[in-house]
Amino acid sequence: MIVASAVWHQGRLFAGLRHNNAIHIAVMTTGIKPVKGEEGFLTDQNVFLNRKQAADHALACGQIKLGDKDIGGRTFTPGKLYSEDIFKGNDYQYEPREITTVTQPN
Repeated sequence: MIVASAVWHQGRLFAGLRHNNAIHIAVMTTGIKPVKGEEGFLTDQNVFLNRKQAADHALACGQIKLGDKDIGGRTFTPGKLYSEDIFKGNDYQYEPREITTVTQPN
């Protein structure tokens, strides 16, 4: 299950509910901007997935379905996941932080 948005910055992974939260904590922690690392998502198993991998994962685990609408009304299509596709409303909370133990799929 996808639990957070994430971004790589300076060889470190930062996570937050939305990518802008992850980017903010990355800059606050490192003092270096702009953040140009890969954006993706973090699973409940601390696995980093890029946007395509995350879209496939969210579909496979039933977290999102084809045709679902995001909070802005955009229809989800496979291939690239956005945090708005997953985190709708105020039911989700995730404290922005650096992730020190993470794996990446091959």
